[in-house]
Amino acid sequence: MRKAGTLSKGLGLKLAAAILAVVLLGSWAVIANRTSDPAATEELPPLHLEDLRLDKPLDVPSFWEEEGFIAVREDTRTVSKQDYAAQQWVYWTQRQRHWHLIPYRPDADYPAAMDSMMSRLSAQGLTLQRRSDEDGRGVSFFEEIPGAAGQRMELEVWRFTHQTPDVYTRDYDGPRLAVVIDDWGYRSAAMEPLFNYPFPLTFAVLPHLPKTAVSAEQGKKFGHEIILHQPMEAVNPELDPGPGTISVDMTAQAIEAQLQSSLDQLTGVVGINNHMGSKVTEDPRTMEVVLNYLQDKNMYFLDSMTSQRSVAPEVAERMGIPYTVNRLFLDNVNEVEAVKEQIREALRRAQDGNTMVAIGHVRPPTAEALWAMIPEIAAAGVEMTPVSEVLTHPVRGNE
Repeated sequence: MRKAGTLSKGLGLKLAAAILAVVLLGSWAVIANRTSDPAATEELPPLHLEDLRLDKPLDVPSFWEEEGFIAVREDTRTVSKQDYAAQQWVYWTQRQRHWHLIPYRPDADYPAAMDSMMSRLSAQGLTLQRRSDEDGRGVSFFEEIPGAAGQRMELEVWRFTHQTPDVYTRDYDGPRLAVVIDDWGYRSAAMEPLFNYPFPLTFAVLPHLPKTAVSAEQGKKFGHEIILHQPMEAVNPELDPGPGTISVDMTAQAIEAQLQSSLDQLTGVVGINNHMGSKVTEDPRTMEVVLNYLQDKNMYFLDSMTSQRSVAPEVAERMGIPYTVNRLFLDNVNEVEAVKEQIREALRRAQDGNTMVAIGHVRPPTAEALWAMIPEIAAAGVEMTPVSEVLTHPVRGNE
C-alpha cells in the first residue's frame, strides 16, 4: 500500500508540472504576440519629415532636349504620406512632378530615352524604381526611413506623358488647329515623317491608287484620323481628278455607287473631303446626293474650298450634316520656309477665331516644315486636333 501511495503521489506531481508548463507556454505566447503587435507596444513620438527633399539629380528639360523632346512641366504638387515603422508613425510630404514630352525630331526614341534617364539616375547611387500607370511612364525615388533599417518611403515621383496623335483634350475650349494632309495614295518620302508626327493630323486618302490601302491602315495605326479624299469634277475641264471621279452629270445612283467604291478602298474612314471638285461643290443637286449618302454613313464633310462659290456649307446646314471648311492651304509654295510661314498664319488665325482648318499635302517640304514648327506650335497655346473635333453640327432644317 505504501508503494501504491508513493506512485500515485509521483504521478500527481508530474501532472501538476505538465499543467504548469502548458500554462507558462501559453502565457509566453500571449506576451510574445503582444510584443510583436505595434498596437500593443508603447509607441514612440511621431516622426515628421515634411521638409525632406530629393537633391536635384537631373536637369529634366535639358536631358529631354538632348534626346529630341520638349519637356513641358504640366503639374507639380505635394501629397501627404504616412507609414508605421519602428514603433512610430512617420509622416512626410511626397512631391509629384509631371511633364508632357513632345518630340521635335522624327528620330526621337521615347523608350530609349527613358532607359538612358534611368541609367543616368542609377549611376548617382539613387534608390529608384521604374513605374508605368495610366498617367504615363515614370520613376519613383525612395529614401530610408530614419531609425527603421530596411524600410523606405517613396519620397518623389516623376511622371512623363509622351505626346502622340491620340493625346489631345476633347473638352478643350481654347484655340484649336486641325491640319489635313491631302493626296495620300502615292509613294512619297514624306510618308514616314508624317506617320510619326506627334500631333494629330487628318489624312485625306485618294482611292484606287497603289498606296491607298496602306496609307489609311498605317495612318490609323499611328493614331491619325482618316478621311476619303474623293475626286470630284473641276470647273476647268483640262484638270483630271483621277480614278473614281464624281461629276455633275452622274445620276444619284451612280454617285452613291462611286462613293461606295471609293470607301471600299479604305478602312477607318470618318468623313470625306473633295479632291479638286470646284464644279461639284458649286452644284446644289450633286452636293445633296453626296451629303445625303454621308448622313446615312454617319460621316462628315470637309469642304476643301477649291471654289469660293461652293454651296457645300449651305447645303450641309440645311440638311443637318456635320461639316467644316478649309481656311488656308499650307503649301501652295512648295518650300520649307514658305510652309512654315503658312503654319504661323494658321496659328494666328486659330488664336483669333478659336478654331482653324488648314490643308497641306504629302510632300517632303511640308513634312519638314511641320516638324520644324513643333516648338512654336507647343508655345502658341493652340491645341492641334483631328478635323472631327472642330466640326459644325447644324440642326436639320436650318435656313
